[in-house]
Amino acid sequence: MAQEIEARGGQIRLNSEVMVISEDSIQLRNGEGIAYDILIGADGPNSRVARFLGVRYQYATVCQYKLACDTSGMDYLEFYFDKRFSPDYSWIFPKDGVINVGTEGDFAKLDAFLSDKGLDSYQIVEKEAAVIPTSGIRKLVSRNIALIGDSASLTNPFSGGGLTPIMYAGEILARYITNLENYEKEVKKHPIGAPVLFKARQALLKLVDKDVVKLLTLLTSAAQNRAGFRGIATIIKCLSLLPKLRTLISTYRAIRISKIYGW
Repeated sequence: MAQEIEARGGQIRLNSEVMVISEDSIQLRNGEGIAYDILIGADGPNSRVARFLGVRYQYATVCQYKLACDTSGMDYLEFYFDKRFSPDYSWIFPKDGVINVGTEGDFAKLDAFLSDKGLDSYQIVEKEAAVIPTSGIRKLVSRNIALIGDSASLTNPFSGGGLTPIMYAGEILARYITNLENYEKEVKKHPIGAPVLFKARQALLKLVDKDVVKLLTLLTSAAQNRAGFRGIATIIKCLSLLPKLRTLISTYRAIRISKIYGW
């Protein structure tokens, strides 16, 4: 990608951290000033550009180990809903010769999860931690400045995934690079910006483990039913979830959106 940017006339500056932002220029750590016509803030969850625009988000702190592992017989992702280890979910993702094992929270919670799953004897190849915006989309544009990716909270707040939302948003931004207000309007109209994704996350965080598992099992089955909300009929049989009808509907819609546009 770097080579393609340069081939198209772009310039990549390494070791050039932006320290100060004004309405028409930026200043680098070395004191150099650079004027701009359009500024795109793609500088991650701790975005300096977002702070300049006065935008604040809610975050989830996550941590992960890469463990050396023979993954030749592993062909699926594992998600665990267990509030002993995470208010949201913990995961085991197989890759080539390693598994990514992570959770929302700190490394003490992750170590407990590893022990529970019998993975505490595996070699830790890499240790990672990050913050993920989970607020859903708020302000994306101010005059000639636009935010995208984690700096714009452009993740799926229902799952925490950020790759597919930024792909859709990137296409929209390229289309409206000279009309940034339309970029914001189109992203907010797109399913990746649907408020129900945030609502569903908040609803799930309030449920106890057994209801989360029951709800997601039923709704995943319903979401695979192309007849739409007719799939809800099967859920009505689950009497313990009937008082949480709003949660049922918002989570069902979030699963449908995520299934089509990416987790």
